[in-house]
Amino acid sequence: MSDDSLITLSDIERTSPSVFVKGLISQSQIESLSDSVWKETEGDVSNVCERKLTTKGRAYQIGTVHKKRVTLYTALSKEISKTYKLLEQGAGLRELESQRDALDAQREHFNRAHQSYHELLESFEDTKASYHWFDLRDREYQQCRMKISERIHAVERESCKQSSIKSFRSKTSKSESTRSS
Repeated sequence: MSDDSLITLSDIERTSPSVFVKGLISQSQIESLSDSVWKETEGDVSNVCERKLTTKGRAYQIGTVHKKRVTLYTALSKEISKTYKLLEQGAGLRELESQRDALDAQREHFNRAHQSYHELLESFEDTKASYHWFDLRDREYQQCRMKISERIHAVERESCKQSSIKSFRSKTSKSESTRSS
């Protein structure tokens, strides 16, 4: 092949592959180079290309988070109703404690959903209304939580009194039996 002539297809077919590869970067060098370039730009891409939602996309996102918040409040409200029913029925200590734990877990889910919704709000009026809405529902939870805690403490005190009375009776009966013998 001469430098002045055009390269034809037959010239390419006769040329050995090593001639074409000569002077090019090896495959391993390309892979390591691409890895290092990717690592350098990976951080830059996340900083530079932050995704910004359109108003329609933002409204959709707010709507879905709002629905989740309302759904979780409904579930919390059901737990509150269930708690009041257990309190009316005079449930045992274990039932009350497990209901208290279920109530607390449901409230935690509700809090997270509310926080997610609240973070998406932009206007002062919306955030104020959101706080007010949450505050009313949280107050309902707090009242229920206080009542179940009071009942748990009352049941525990009653249990301690009865166990101390039993132990006192057994001690007095033992001392009377030793006196009579």
